[in-house]
Formats: sequence, C-alpha cells, structure tokens
Amino acid sequence: MKNKLIQTKDDAHVAETVLRDLVGSNGWKFLCEVLDDNMALLKKQLLEGMDGETLEAINRLRDKIMLHEELKGMPERMIRELSAEDEEVVEHDPYERSGATLDNKS
Repeated sequence: MKNKLIQTKDDAHVAETVLRDLVGSNGWKFLCEVLDDNMALLKKQLLEGMDGETLEAINRLRDKIMLHEELKGMPERMIRELSAEDEEVVEHDPYERSGATLDNKS
C-alpha cells in the first residue's frame, strides 16, 4: 500500500500500529455504533419502502449502506493490506540447484 503517507516499511509499520490503536479506541467503538445504528435505519427504510420511491431512491439507500459498511471495515482492511506487505514472498524454483546447469548435472 504505497501512497504519499506510506513510502517505507517503517511508515507502513507506524501506520499499522496507529490503525490498531484506532480500532481499539473508545472513539472508534462509538463511531461504529453510530454507523451500525445508521445502517439499521437505512435497511429499515429500504425494506419498508417510502411513498413515491423510485428505483433511483432505492439505489441511493443501497449506496449509503455500502458506504457505511466500507467505512466501518476500512481500518481492518488497511491493517490486513499492511500486514500482507510485511510478509516476504519467497519464491522457490524446484529445478534450481546451486551451480547446476543443463550440461553439468551437479
């Protein structure tokens, strides 16, 4: 996850730590409760319908629900992306031997 804030592995480590702190904070837990309440209200409106609603209005409700879900999952998703970058990818060539060539089978 390279961007203007995360340029190095150290930046990524700091960002991951900050995001983990955020997810554990009371402020984030409160915000998640607000998002959950808003999503419940939006889903209720979607299920019950409204007078004179159009397909466009229904789609806007769906968009709002998806945006709330994306926001709520953003820190965890970013942590997973940053953690995945930390793991080194080791490539193994099953045919590679040190010093071996096709002519020299050692």
